Amino acid sequence: MRSRFSIRGKIFLWQLCLILGCILTVSFFSYYVLARPLLQCRRQHLEYLAENLASRITEHLDDQRSSLLEIARGKAVEMYAINFEEGLLQQHLARHSTSFPYLAYINAEGREEVHTIFGRIEESGRDVSSRPVLGQARRNPNQVVVGAPVFSDMLQTLVIPFAIQRTAYFGDRFIGLLLGEVPLSTLIEKAGIEPVGSGRIYRLLDSGGTVLYSTRPEETMQQLAVTGSEAERLVHGISAGIPDFGRVTLAGQDSFVAHIPLTGPGWNAVVSWNAADFLSATRTLRNSILLLLAALVLLILTLSYLLAGSIIRPLRELVRASQEVARGNFSGQISFRSYEELRELEDAFNTMTRELARIMERERRLAREKLQMEQKLNQARKMEAIGLMASGVAHDLNNILSGIVSYPELILMKLPQDSPVRKDLIAISQSGLRASEVVADLLTVARGTANAKKTVDLNMVVREYIDSPEYRRQKERYPKVRLELDLAGEPLLLFCSVIHIRKCLMNLVVNALEAVSTGTVTITTGRFSADSSPPGCDAMTPGEYAMLQVSDTGPGMDEETRRHIFEPFFSKKKLGRSGTGLGLTIVWNTVQEHDGCVTVTSGDRGTTFTVYLPLTLHAAQGDQELLSTDAIRGHGETILVVDDEPMQRDIADKMLTQLGYRVTTLASGEEAVEYLRKHEADLLLLDMLMGDGLSGTETYARIVSHRPGQRALIISGYAEDRHLHRVLELGAGGFLKKPYTISELGQAVRSVLTGQGQPPGTAAGRTGKNRA
Repeated sequence: MRSRFSIRGKIFLWQLCLILGCILTVSFFSYYVLARPLLQCRRQHLEYLAENLASRITEHLDDQRSSLLEIARGKAVEMYAINFEEGLLQQHLARHSTSFPYLAYINAEGREEVHTIFGRIEESGRDVSSRPVLGQARRNPNQVVVGAPVFSDMLQTLVIPFAIQRTAYFGDRFIGLLLGEVPLSTLIEKAGIEPVGSGRIYRLLDSGGTVLYSTRPEETMQQLAVTGSEAERLVHGISAGIPDFGRVTLAGQDSFVAHIPLTGPGWNAVVSWNAADFLSATRTLRNSILLLLAALVLLILTLSYLLAGSIIRPLRELVRASQEVARGNFSGQISFRSYEELRELEDAFNTMTRELARIMERERRLAREKLQMEQKLNQARKMEAIGLMASGVAHDLNNILSGIVSYPELILMKLPQDSPVRKDLIAISQSGLRASEVVADLLTVARGTANAKKTVDLNMVVREYIDSPEYRRQKERYPKVRLELDLAGEPLLLFCSVIHIRKCLMNLVVNALEAVSTGTVTITTGRFSADSSPPGCDAMTPGEYAMLQVSDTGPGMDEETRRHIFEPFFSKKKLGRSGTGLGLTIVWNTVQEHDGCVTVTSGDRGTTFTVYLPLTLHAAQGDQELLSTDAIRGHGETILVVDDEPMQRDIADKMLTQLGYRVTTLASGEEAVEYLRKHEADLLLLDMLMGDGLSGTETYARIVSHRPGQRALIISGYAEDRHLHRVLELGAGGFLKKPYTISELGQAVRSVLTGQGQPPGTAAGRTGKNRA
């Protein structure tokens, strides 16, 4: 059944009933119930005024102590005590005239040596050793003491003296006494003491009852006259420093008194209130009750209407918050502070919105992470695609290039020096070598390929590149660009592929040179300690890294370009100037191959590429010396060449025969295994990838199973690092990449035959060339 009354109507009826009860209760108990709390409130207020006065004076005394302690700890005080640097001390004291109008430095005999008055420097030599405050300071070294107020001859007013004896922190060597005086009126002014109401008087008393300050100036420095039944207790409380409240006759006036002791100097803050004014509130209360009763009825009727609205208001707030949640805004919270009955609803609703906000934030974070992972996956797939392409064509291309490089070299060895075709043959060979370097760039994109590694100083790599012909050619194209070097003062040792680190540096510098027409390119190196991953290097583990940074002052790049700069074949370079689109891709792959990280920042002031590479503790290795032509010649040793490419077998046969070796060639690993079961060979030249039969690794594994210690030199246009490492572990003496020259082949063969083969993880090849 529906109620005939609305919420507002019911509240109105309840208020009418309440009015009748309130009128009777208030009229009977108002005076007796309210008078006592009112007097108690007056007492608390008086005690509060005394406490406030005490705390403000104590606070300013503490500030003055801190200021004097800071002055005493100043270097100028100690320098004066040691070197008598009087000018320095005078300036030091004069700077603090705002804190202490009078400030003096006193020696061990108690004489002033220097003092300042309102910042003015003077010398007096006065004997002040009899000052009580100085005696207290001597008994408490390095502590600021506060003396009793005295009349100052220097400031011609009542002052509070502060003093400190400064001694050396380690030992008791006397440094000096500092005496500062602050006018009592200044302290009172800072404390903000002033009459705040009719009949109230503020006083500052010492423990003996002497008035140090009063809002009635005629009482200053006089003994306070206290009489009445509670006078003895009040005087004892002041002398003992015990806070108290009472009613006494103070200076001939009936007053209520509250006193609070100050912390430290033994003073008391005393506030008195004229008894007539103190009790006037109760008389006002009686007069106010009648007006209150008259206004009560009107007030309650008004409140009844407002109360109904206040009950309905939370429901409206709940509806509003629910609508915000429906629109997807979960930050809104509701609060029913005045309604305990609605608290559970408030908690449940706020908990729901917070949980929804967390869920939505988690969903957004997961979406961002998913997008980032998809972007990284796409980048990895692009790199993998290029790597597969590079690894797929590298072997065949290098086999083809071997003929272009090697046959001209063999022909040149048979031609006279004045032959007109020598120049053309040399051009053909050099073109083949340049083509092999392009293949090397492709193989750099195919991470995991076998590369020569050794320990080098990053600073040395930078210096060698700056002195190289490659850099000079680039510098000639950009004569208005200035190069600045900021290299670390310590060696930054890396165990790395020097060829690829140098290529990485070259690509970064070329990229920077093309970004500026007139400006500066800066190469910086340094040590970086990674306690956590730098921004953009989430996979980087903590440790010590070498930092290589290439910065330019160019116009920068937009965000779209920055997102694609490491992608293969993405290039905005000028046509014909290293515009293959692999430059920064090589940088990215090189850094990843060396377990490092590369970041890029770009803006209006330029672009900065920062490369982080792990440092190593291994000593740096020197470059291998090239052997002379006579040193690489053979002495009739037998060499077995195994390669599935007829042209490669022919090239190796002719080169080795030219060098003085006896050569046998075979086309498969199976033939090599059977041959070495019946014959011997001083050295096995073995290709890593051979058709559908046994690979180079499998062939060598079978050979050493029945002929341990068989010397071998691995030759391939493409080899994965893990396969090369495996065959070197089996005992192979070195690795030579195709295409190769006759001198490289001769040096590699000679090194293996003499037992000076390359250690695992390195490869024999042309010094300083980027080979595939």
